[in-house]
Amino acid sequence: MEKGLKNKEIVAQLQLHGVDISTGTYSKIETGRNNPSVDLLIALTDILSCSYDSFFQK
Repeated sequence: MEKGLKNKEIVAQLQLHGVDISTGTYSKIETGRNNPSVDLLIALTDILSCSYDSFFQK
């Protein structure tokens, strides 16, 4: 949210980073119904310019 990116934009960036994911799957990860893969987390740290720790903070 802080970056102002929509789910579709994040999914497009993830696909450019070689992560094969759909908007539906990404939405499930965001809502906690699916767990993210390590590859997805690595790509997200690059896309969102954040550390791994930010994904695990309460």
